[in-house]
Amino acid sequence: MKNFNVFRKIRTSITKLILPFLYKILQLLKGNTRAIDFLSDKKINANNAYSFQESIEKLLKNKKLIGMDVGAQGGFNSDDFFPKKYNKYFQSILIDPLNNSLKNISSIDVLSDLNSR
Repeated sequence: MKNFNVFRKIRTSITKLILPFLYKILQLLKGNTRAIDFLSDKKINANNAYSFQESIEKLLKNKKLIGMDVGAQGGFNSDDFFPKKYNKYFQSILIDPLNNSLKNISSIDVLSDLNSR
């Protein structure tokens, strides 16, 4: 029993020595995480400040780009990869391999039942 108490005291002493270093390391990592999150947010939202609409209109000349979504669970650009102000330049084509998840959508082109062709 006496050996167990000595082992416990040694373990407690080692923990008291290591704990401040571990705390500093975790504190630094948390700071890095905040910096990475900040920079990631800036990267994602960087193009929102710019407007490329005039350049796009010159290139497309009243035509539209085709945005194809296979699986079509949320529709083309549902994750806002492109800013919403550019949605007018896309014609969405949704491909529904399940043949039943897009029955209520009528404002866009939906392809389904591809196995019968």
